[in-house]
Amino acid sequence: MTDISERETILKCEEMTVQYSGSSPSAENVTFELKKGDSLLIVGRNGAGKSTILKGLLGLAPVKYGKVEIADAYKKCIGYLPQQ
Repeated sequence: MTDISERETILKCEEMTVQYSGSSPSAENVTFELKKGDSLLIVGRNGAGKSTILKGLLGLAPVKYGKVEIADAYKKCIGYLPQQ
């Protein structure tokens, strides 16, 4: 069995705030770390910022503050398909 602390970090998000030009922040202070073998579930009501968080992680929305790091080996393995 592998110790959790020894697993490779795939994605690290530290205090990410996504804010579109001329508006208030759509997602604020999002912090988490995803390691190999982990699952991630983002839950919230309509308009809560779930899609905005994903867009910020992928560079499709402007990250105003914070830091997002994706391991090089996984950069091409993450995708986003909008509902519409």
